[in-house]
Amino acid sequence: MILRPISEDKPEKHYLRLAREIRSDIEEGRLLPGQRMPTVKEMCSKSGLSAGTVRQALGLLKAQGLIELTPGRGTFVSVPKENGKSRKDMAIEAIDGLFQSLSSMGFSQMEARMLLSLRLAQMDQDRYVLPVALIAKYPEALRCAFYRLSEIPSIDPVSFTMEDVRISGEIALSEYPLVVCESSLINEVSAILSEKTDAVCPFVLAPAPQTILHLARLPEGARVCVYAQSDVFYKLVKKTVKQLSLPVSLVFIPAGTLTQASLDAFTHVITPSDVAAFADDSEMRLLTVFSQKVNTAVVFDLVVDEGSMLSISRRVSVLAERH
Repeated sequence: MILRPISEDKPEKHYLRLAREIRSDIEEGRLLPGQRMPTVKEMCSKSGLSAGTVRQALGLLKAQGLIELTPGRGTFVSVPKENGKSRKDMAIEAIDGLFQSLSSMGFSQMEARMLLSLRLAQMDQDRYVLPVALIAKYPEALRCAFYRLSEIPSIDPVSFTMEDVRISGEIALSEYPLVVCESSLINEVSAILSEKTDAVCPFVLAPAPQTILHLARLPEGARVCVYAQSDVFYKLVKKTVKQLSLPVSLVFIPAGTLTQASLDAFTHVITPSDVAAFADDSEMRLLTVFSQKVNTAVVFDLVVDEGSMLSISRRVSVLAERH
């Protein structure tokens, strides 16, 4: 995979260019089906782009079905369907072939199942994957944290919104040896897990430095729409704009309600870095055209601070050693 450094002339277009380069690598065979792709951190280092821009490009490629994110393992080039067969169909055929081979060796179905179960148990023992519950207040934060935690080897993060946890309580989290949540939720999550408070590890999310820089460049009187999945994300943008004392007006447009007419009323648009993960095709086209023609799109990227990542990685190591 070849990643070329990208100049800073038009940062709002960088994710589109990066996505095109990766798509070209896939189509021309430089990236093969099933091949593991570099981590977000490695791609940032090679391309000179921010983590948010890289994740936005990956989100677009994922929406196009070109790549797949496997929790706890990384990002892989999608394996195309063969003769109209899905991966599941091909996997079932492979399993059927395995059982047929064992049958020809004289093994009964029960013996074959026992051998398969034994081998799977041995493989699990050789490579322990720690199940981790990940909790955040809103979907944009949840996806950001999920992408970052997926870079830690040997963990399998499972996402929960705080609303999920409030509904199901301790039942949803009882099977997880580690529960990672936004720092603002630590007291509520600890109260729910009253018997396992030592299993809770907080993380801190904040706007990326590059996001702050781009927001600071908004001109006075700019009419800005915030296109997002949740109003909590909009409130975070609004709070950040207020802290920067920016003389701009903000309007929230929820995903699923964007039209050309509504977009025409604004001079700028702010989106999460993973907008492609939730925008439908028509709204994604509107945003892309707006960015290309007007050149006033701002990506609001969230980052998990390094202190949080270090703390979580240490907890994962301790729990893996205990296992």
